[in-house]
Amino acid sequence: MYQLKIEGQAPGTCGSDKSLLVSALANGIGLPYECASGGCGVCKFELLEGTVQSMWPDAPGLSSRDREKGNRHLACQCIALSDLRIKVAVQDKYIPAIPISKMEAEVVAVRALTHDLLSVKLRTDVPANFLPGQFCLIEAEQLPGVVRAYSMANSMNPDGFWEFYIKRVPTGRFSPWLFENRKVGARLFLTGPMGTSFFRPGTGRKSLCIGGGAGLSYAAAIARASIRETDKPVKLFYGSRTPRDAVRWIDIDIDEDKLEVVQAVTEDTDSLWQGPIGFIHQVVDAALLETLPEYEIYLAGPPPMVDATVRMLLGKGVPRDQIHFDAFF
Repeated sequence: MYQLKIEGQAPGTCGSDKSLLVSALANGIGLPYECASGGCGVCKFELLEGTVQSMWPDAPGLSSRDREKGNRHLACQCIALSDLRIKVAVQDKYIPAIPISKMEAEVVAVRALTHDLLSVKLRTDVPANFLPGQFCLIEAEQLPGVVRAYSMANSMNPDGFWEFYIKRVPTGRFSPWLFENRKVGARLFLTGPMGTSFFRPGTGRKSLCIGGGAGLSYAAAIARASIRETDKPVKLFYGSRTPRDAVRWIDIDIDEDKLEVVQAVTEDTDSLWQGPIGFIHQVVDAALLETLPEYEIYLAGPPPMVDATVRMLLGKGVPRDQIHFDAFF
């Protein structure tokens, strides 16, 4: 183990078996992050002393200017090779509400939700302890150095069950491998729980859940929690590209008596499609208009979808602190 020093913080420890981000969070240090996958750049830090190794040197979260400086790194993509002293603006809101750990998990069930979206259920030997809307980092021994973040779709439980909705990304490394090796009994590793965009039950506002692609995991988890923990109606908007990508809600297993679902597509390739057509932020805008500030809003999906939706919500007068989101890079 190596020593980790951050200006203004008590020293912690870090090892070469986990990312600097996970090490910092495990030490109770509120190092900022969002995607934990190298895409957003929120966990960027300045290396003052020591040596790190990058697990993904070309991660898009670092700009060309950052690379030219030579001492800027992403905490989610670095491991320590020596004692470290770094500079980063920590914030208490990133201190984990539930301790982070690495767990071995077994695949116990796999279901196809669409042609390119799987429900994968895992089981660990320890309780599945997480907040609705949080995510885990998933990795496989067969893919060294490949770590991906996925939101849990189910609720915390003492039996160690973790369910994820995983979308196949043709150009990716992890999801194509998983689709080809989706065998019950396979072993994976989970690190978590992580994420700060979890369900807030005490606001007194109605919940609006918005998902795109694999963001359905996040949206479904929030919807389930809101139905379970409040007496407010819940709305869930889900955006897909074509009718072929749309899900059957009977497969999602949410109490539809308390849930209003709107599913939209951007391309109408099926004359039988009867739902809205358009980008999901446009569909939400058209459906709710001036009532949007009445909601606590949770959204997840590809970065362009999240960015467009956040801009629309702010433009409609929704306070920033009522918007919680995860962008899946």
